[in-house]
Amino acid sequence: MNRLPPLPLPRARGAGKARFFAAVGLMVALVAFLARRFDLVDTGTLVVSVALAVLCALVALLCVGLTIADIWREGRRSSGTLIGTLFLVLLTLAPPLAAIAASAYFPALDDVSTDRTVPPELPPVIAPRAVPGEMLAPADQRAALQTESYPDIVPQLIDVPVVEAYALARTAAGELGWKTVGHFEPASETASGHLTLAGHSAIMGTPLVIAIRVQPGGDGTRLDIRSASRDGLPDLGENARAIRAFLGTFRDVEKRPASG
Repeated sequence: MNRLPPLPLPRARGAGKARFFAAVGLMVALVAFLARRFDLVDTGTLVVSVALAVLCALVALLCVGLTIADIWREGRRSSGTLIGTLFLVLLTLAPPLAAIAASAYFPALDDVSTDRTVPPELPPVIAPRAVPGEMLAPADQRAALQTESYPDIVPQLIDVPVVEAYALARTAAGELGWKTVGHFEPASETASGHLTLAGHSAIMGTPLVIAIRVQPGGDGTRLDIRSASRDGLPDLGENARAIRAFLGTFRDVEKRPASG
């Protein structure tokens, strides 16, 4: 009498649910990051979406635990599915974990300026807070915190006249893709000029409000720049990066031979 072949072992419990929640979490996180990068949603929506994605990833990890228990005790199938699921969970959790690590490294600021005493003026705050509560450093500690964290962000003395410095600043801002939303041209070499611009951070596409001021200083021009995100969240260094990008572009523009 021929013996029947043994029945295949069933799949481990939780394997399908783990893959489902991991895939949903990754999809929510990816769509949220792309939508924020292209300014389709605000930062508050991004925070809520990432929290939902993290919740899905944690549920997937619970299901993974059940799967591992079945594989260990009963030798059930699904080890291959388990590896793929863990990879999806890792992709989902990596960005928020990186943001948490960055928040421990960068100062809790959302407004950075070369002049902390009398910074260039910005329009009134109109953006709502991304999350309730206060996540920024106390107001009376921000100037000292910026000085300690970004010692290179200081007023710039430029060896060109004020009117020329203003024109160079407009060119540099345009090359960075910043949009001019307000401007006040210097009437003479002894007057000051001001630019208000709208830009986006390099990594997340967070809207930035930038103010540039030129005024007589030294033997030429003193240039100050201020960048703020102002959504109630630490900027993870984005405003400092914007200021450094502008100053680097300004120097490049300044070195170019005059056209015509």
